[in-house]
Amino acid sequence: MTAWLHELRPMADMVELRATVAASGGVPGKALALIDSDVGAMEKKLLAIASSGDPGNRLREALAREVGGTANRPKLELVIDIVPGLLARIARERPIAEIAPVLAQWDRVQRTVRDAIRGSYDGAMVGFEIGNCLAELAPRGMPAR
Repeated sequence: MTAWLHELRPMADMVELRATVAASGGVPGKALALIDSDVGAMEKKLLAIASSGDPGNRLREALAREVGGTANRPKLELVIDIVPGLLARIARERPIAEIAPVLAQWDRVQRTVRDAIRGSYDGAMVGFEIGNCLAELAPRGMPAR
């Protein structure tokens, strides 16, 4: 699918196209919807939260500001599209004994998104909560920053 997207957007960076394919879960229509989003940059921000734990909430607060408000709804939707694939990748990289916490956070993200749709939650709150889910997955014993 990366080659197909590259034909559609020949000037697009291959790293960004691969990130788009990963975020789309291999679904062509979803890949088309994501192709002009900055998937790679958002993925880096989300991975930074997951790897550091964001002890000072600085990264989560920035994420909440970035996806909050009506004008930023496409960015919130991008985060919602990226996170399941990101959690799947984190699960694949962990030993089998350490997968349960990833699955628990996946379930928490799904509940948050479902409740947000039903309750018309603010995007900033949803973004911060998704950040909380990712921060829970940081390796234990990370030095506080």
